Amino acid sequence: MTLLQMYIGEGKEKKGVVTQKMKMMAKMMALNHLMCLEMRMIERKEPTFKILPTTMLQSDDPESEHEDEPIDTDQEDGIDDNGQSRRSVDI
Repeated sequence: MTLLQMYIGEGKEKKGVVTQKMKMMAKMMALNHLMCLEMRMIERKEPTFKILPTTMLQSDDPESEHEDEPIDTDQEDGIDDNGQSRRSVDI
């Protein structure tokens, strides 16, 4: 069953006559339905990320390697060690 048939109601027991206006309204509803589906697909589309080879991610400078250094947790980032915000918010 096509969308048009679904909106007109063909294939079901229907009393009365399908007028030209009803067909036009069914076409408009079917078109609107398809446009809504298309917009949802556009909204759901995942952002595309460019994947770089690992050789491009590694640095040639041996001094720039900080992987083994401990992370300073006492930075003034506004979040304490428990994950709570230390900043006061003015409303």
